[in-house]
Amino acid sequence: MSEKELIKKTDEPEVTLLQEELRGVMEDASTALQHRDTYEDVRFSRHDGQSEDGRKHEGDLGYPPTPWEGASDVRIRLADRLVNEHVNMAVTAFFRANLRITGIEVEDNRRAAIWGDVLKYYLHQKLLPELRSEVEILAQNVYGSSPGVGILGIYWTQEVSTRMKTFTLDDVIQTVFAAGGDQDAVADVVALLEDKDTEDQALELMRPQFPSVDDKKLKQALKDFRENGEAKIPQPYLKENRPRFVAHRLYEDVFVAGNVTNLERAEVVFRREWMTETEVREKGITEEWPEEFVDEVIESTEGMTAVPETDQRFPLNFGMRQSFADRSSDFENLYEIFYAYTKTYDEDTDVPCIYCTAFSAHIDDMYGKHEMLNYAHGMMPFVLFSRERLSHSIFDSRGIPELVATNQYEIATQRNLRSDASQIGTIPPMLVNARRGGINLLVAPGAQLTVTRPDDVGWLAPPPFPSGSVEAENAALKDVEDYFG
Repeated sequence: MSEKELIKKTDEPEVTLLQEELRGVMEDASTALQHRDTYEDVRFSRHDGQSEDGRKHEGDLGYPPTPWEGASDVRIRLADRLVNEHVNMAVTAFFRANLRITGIEVEDNRRAAIWGDVLKYYLHQKLLPELRSEVEILAQNVYGSSPGVGILGIYWTQEVSTRMKTFTLDDVIQTVFAAGGDQDAVADVVALLEDKDTEDQALELMRPQFPSVDDKKLKQALKDFRENGEAKIPQPYLKENRPRFVAHRLYEDVFVAGNVTNLERAEVVFRREWMTETEVREKGITEEWPEEFVDEVIESTEGMTAVPETDQRFPLNFGMRQSFADRSSDFENLYEIFYAYTKTYDEDTDVPCIYCTAFSAHIDDMYGKHEMLNYAHGMMPFVLFSRERLSHSIFDSRGIPELVATNQYEIATQRNLRSDASQIGTIPPMLVNARRGGINLLVAPGAQLTVTRPDDVGWLAPPPFPSGSVEAENAALKDVEDYFG
């Protein structure tokens, strides 16, 4: 697709073009995802044919193991240990940071101190549970993923819940006064509510306050109000209305072209979110998604994903690599929604802006919302964190597992070597005289063997213990220590 096709703003977004762009991003990401798989295996110390007892078995490998059945197959957690050490350091630094707000003029100092206290209270009280998880996940992506980057999404979230509202005469009075009415207007409204002949007009007055209540329940509530002076009516209310911080993983939560040098210069950034049916319907209220789009998502897209290649490791530490089909049950009762943040321009003023479009990759002709972001800063709602910057590409950053992979392989080799040497040294191969034929031998501490001649049975001298193996392992560890300090 041409650049002009994608950035051109229209009243109706080009959902099919967005879907095509998303597929193009994933095609470009295929090599990076293979690279990530390799180094996730390093971090979580896993490979094909592993067994639970840390030994090599033909039944797990599918072929005779070397050097023998039951040989050592240890797990080395070097990369995982280093990643967690760096994550713990980053998380501790974040929560120990001294947050300060300073004023520009001298008279701003008092106001800055007040706002600093407010911000500290909000972050460390209201948002603390969210920050504890999201800060750590962000650090895990920066240090443990490949490429070594994490993306923090910063949004304003609204969550709706329902409560039983007791509708009384006081509510009528407050509503009329809030609309600029006086005592005479209150009397007119009360008369309208109490008159059975004006039921339709009364329902029209009540409907804006209880938008999710059907007419049958609203009529019953009106009847109760006339008879008892009050009525209980389910009323939606805004439960959450606050900033939201979310740690995103590249090519799993956020998707962007691989040639981007700055997220702010990206033509389009995709954000994926898995939602339950309740959350989808909630978005229909808070973000005013069309009812037909909400119904179509729920009826036809359950458990479907547009990027199955990114969900092979969900969760990351789940055993061996599996396909999306093998783990499709993990996505039951979930619905995939994409938000496309598109750099465009306002057709009336030619002023650059960012449009946010909520859509499903499985529905071509409908969308949830399409609106201009109203952030005063005019920037994408994402902040990029990198372990390092090797070039202008935002993805040119190596994670720790990539840096220590060969050291970890070397340590595993030396550990397996010494374990196998100990095993063969403890119970070496036995020499049995050929004339003894098939002989049943119990080889165990304290066991007695009956022989006819002293040389009927003997031990094969095992090879010398690989003493240099310890030095080789220590050298690999020292390389890592020298690199990371």
